[in-house]
Amino acid sequence: MLSVESVQRIEMSPGWRRHRVEILDVAEGRVVVKGQRPPRSAARFWLMSSLARVVRHPLLRPVPAPGGAAAQATELRRLQALARSGVPVPAVLHQAPDFIVLSGPG
Repeated sequence: MLSVESVQRIEMSPGWRRHRVEILDVAEGRVVVKGQRPPRSAARFWLMSSLARVVRHPLLRPVPAPGGAAAQATELRRLQALARSGVPVPAVLHQAPDFIVLSGPG
């Protein structure tokens, strides 16, 4: 859990907005801030899937990466599932509509 001051500092930082990922030192320690990737059009995924079907090469099928809130929710679900399975993953310290904060590297 992050303090109100730490969350405010993260919200004011331009780094994660510009580069999507930023490592910050806050009162609770080092954290990784991941901003949402803009939503992506499904057209490119449809095109690549169609090409994979035409050439009959299933390995060319794209992995859906919708971006936006859907991608952030998927990442959070995967982190939680991995943690429940005993896989060491970063802890989710804060979740906001446009970014998430994870425990950082040492």
